[in-house]
Amino acid sequence: IREHRIDVKKCRPEDFPIQTKQTVMENFDDLVTDRSVTKKAVSEFCAHSHDHLDLFDDRHFALHTSGSSGEVGYFVHSKADMVRGILSVLRVSPPPKLKKVQMAIAYVGALGGHFTSPTIMTAHQHSILKPFFPPTMISINDPLDEIVAQLNAAQPDLLGSYGSMLSLLAEKQLSGELNVSPSIVRNGAEPLTLQTRSLVKRAFGVDVQNLYGSTEHLLMGYGLPAYRGMYLMEDFVSYELEPDCTLVTNFANHTQPLIRYRMDDVLVPAADPDPIFPFTKVEDVVGRVEHTPIFLNRHGREDFLSPMFLVDIAIVGLRRYQFDLIDQTSFVFRMEAASGTGPEAREKLNREA
Repeated sequence: IREHRIDVKKCRPEDFPIQTKQTVMENFDDLVTDRSVTKKAVSEFCAHSHDHLDLFDDRHFALHTSGSSGEVGYFVHSKADMVRGILSVLRVSPPPKLKKVQMAIAYVGALGGHFTSPTIMTAHQHSILKPFFPPTMISINDPLDEIVAQLNAAQPDLLGSYGSMLSLLAEKQLSGELNVSPSIVRNGAEPLTLQTRSLVKRAFGVDVQNLYGSTEHLLMGYGLPAYRGMYLMEDFVSYELEPDCTLVTNFANHTQPLIRYRMDDVLVPAADPDPIFPFTKVEDVVGRVEHTPIFLNRHGREDFLSPMFLVDIAIVGLRRYQFDLIDQTSFVFRMEAASGTGPEAREKLNREA
């Protein structure tokens, strides 16, 4: 503010310099508004706590990015921040048709840590709504037949997962192996293709709700086929759409403010001559295109490594990493320690990685 001579009484986001994940991580302790929250403490918490509903210091949701870009980031939201970060979805999504007091939720995704999607799906477990939304959390790394069995037992009213998994589940539903009747199906974390949307609609009889979100800003966009695009949630978030990135200013998170935070997602404005909501509409295909490596397991059968496996990598002292695929049975894992990491910490990092 001093360097750019910003008047805090009438400033706008574009008056500020651009933030990146790297600069936010390098200045983590100076940027948070709660001085009891430190990067060291948060990274250690994420590395050792394996329940996504555990709260850091009993007050904050501590999340970490997948690192699919090679840079792991840690982001902290208070309970109030979390409510603000997901509340806008109620403005743009059709109200659920509740046929009973309880609405069973099933989520198939990356579990075992502090990941954004499962935390958002079950954050109500920290509220008075807990008895009304019993969740079933299923690891995407489980064998597919086990996932199907768990869903058949849960009989979810709301089914959430990634586009690739929803496509597999839709095929199982059409073949008769899966027999569930969700009134809501949600996609997140992966782009939703027209083929997947059509397949899921045919299998479950409902349109897929397409959620666009991130660890940094929580829920950011929402799309339905009737919208012919996706509306950005602008109640608490400001967007600057650039040709090669999107700059996001988050007014929902009062614990870790992000001003003009650069995201590599390219959002393309969509025509909206008859707007349904007072928000910016963008093209529906938003997300990170992930590579799914296929390997041969010890039985000589093809097996996949879900891109969501990357979100499990949260190791203290790890700044960034890279997978170098060699062949169908092996890869090299390259990593870089955070600056200032001493010899003992580097040795521990090598052991844990």
